[in-house]
Amino acid sequence: MFSLITWVQPVIDKFSKYVICAYILTIITTVGTYSIVHSALDWVFNRILWIKKKILGKSFIQGTWLGSFYDGVDKYYTVEKFEQTYEDVALSGMAFNKEGVVYAKWTSTAIIINAEKGYISYHYECMVMDKNMTQQGIGEFTFDRKSVNRPPFGLIGFSSDLIDGKRTVNKEKKETDELLEFENAFKIALAKM
Repeated sequence: MFSLITWVQPVIDKFSKYVICAYILTIITTVGTYSIVHSALDWVFNRILWIKKKILGKSFIQGTWLGSFYDGVDKYYTVEKFEQTYEDVALSGMAFNKEGVVYAKWTSTAIIINAEKGYISYHYECMVMDKNMTQQGIGEFTFDRKSVNRPPFGLIGFSSDLIDGKRTVNKEKKETDELLEFENAFKIALAKM
């Protein structure tokens, strides 16, 4: 950044007797420099996982999470993938029966992470495969972590579809910081849960 400014400074000096031109060149140079630096930092943040993990610290939740729940009769295995940028978090998830048939799939519409208090709350849209409708719901999970200064390795809580308000308890463990394919992650969940 400094070398870019020192390279542009002589050009701006040539226009010093034209004050308006010097101001315009200064503004263009400043905005251009900021854009280049911002783009470079954004690229590094979103492509180098250990840097993202270091910067986000205790609020780092990105990765593939595995869990299970009972609907009163059958056990289902959940796979959730959190994709995290500096400004946003997106969740997509699927539930499978023990044969690997998709029971439901969902995506987040809004997520709140409170790293200080150790919880995540989200609103989602869900499609239960044997029902011909999309329903909405909420998820509330508490972090399971080694200390208040560390990111979570587990989530304990519930989700509830707004159509019936019934809470489905789920305990999830983080499998990896990477985003695995749903079917492959299901096989791991089936073996571990």
